[in-house]
Amino acid sequence: MTTEFYVEGINDIKYLTLNFCVDSVGKTTDVEIIADKTTIQDSSIINQIVKYRKGIEYYPDTKLKNNCHDQTFSFISKEFENSHIEESDFYKLDNFKIGIYKYHDIYYKNTIITRTENIQIEETNGEVYKYKIEWPKPNQYILTYLEVGKKEHEYLLGEKIYVEIIKQIDSQTYVYRSNLLNKIIITGIIVKNN
Repeated sequence: MTTEFYVEGINDIKYLTLNFCVDSVGKTTDVEIIADKTTIQDSSIINQIVKYRKGIEYYPDTKLKNNCHDQTFSFISKEFENSHIEESDFYKLDNFKIGIYKYHDIYYKNTIITRTENIQIEETNGEVYKYKIEWPKPNQYILTYLEVGKKEHEYLLGEKIYVEIIKQIDSQTYVYRSNLLNKIIITGIIVKNN
């Protein structure tokens, strides 16, 4: 299911988080907007996504049935869709190799990222994820899971997240596109705090 959309009229990335319930036969029954996890204001986009979400049905044997779930949709500036950093601008990215950062994201807004030359540590509400970081190119880095903050994420140990910096917004901020397990593609923004 698509959860990232490139749209005109947005300068960065906006989010819409819905809570939806699935009944015993796999039909979506209720869809509600979670206001504190929603940053998009465009009512026409919100209404389209709510209608889309209400129309989704699951197989009756789904693990989702008889329960409610949250789902976040990202609305990304159309400008970022085909963005990439020119090789002549790679030198501008050296600032991002070490330091303390935050995600500009509703789900990870409380996450503190500490990056050294070889290690990246992400801490959210006492949960710590530790990665080995490698930079094959100035605009690309690879995060390899060394430690996870939740037992259910242990399957990620040793897995890699491939990250490309696709746009530098300013000297402290960049837009990235990440790929985990060739399934989970996320576009986001990271801001340096020091």
